[in-house]
Amino acid sequence: MSTDHRRQLLSTTANPESKLDFIVTLKGRIGTTQNARQATIQLRYVPDRFVIEDSAFRQYLDALTDADWTSFEELAALILHDLNNEIVARWTQVRVDVAKTSQAEGSERQHTVVIEDRQPHWDNPEILARI
Repeated sequence: MSTDHRRQLLSTTANPESKLDFIVTLKGRIGTTQNARQATIQLRYVPDRFVIEDSAFRQYLDALTDADWTSFEELAALILHDLNNEIVARWTQVRVDVAKTSQAEGSERQHTVVIEDRQPHWDNPEILARI
């Protein structure tokens, strides 16, 4: 699937309260090609003009399974770039969590990547302190 087509899946609606800062959180899972694990994707953002439709986020996550990425860090950056291109939020945070189980060791480890971006000159430490 092309980058443009994947990004088009992120359909939006108008922000109902564009003068207020509030945090939207969306969360879902995707399958990965790396050892058939699943990654949990959590998106938090402070909308500017648009909010992502819930059903669109699910479709977008399904499309990420076939996207061209080689590491979880690259996946997080890919999601952030897609979001910055489509919704231009005031602040965006993408979190990718993957549980890794080693059968040889009988243990589970967690691989977490957190990446964020914000519009220039936007700052609201009070709202970000809540997360």
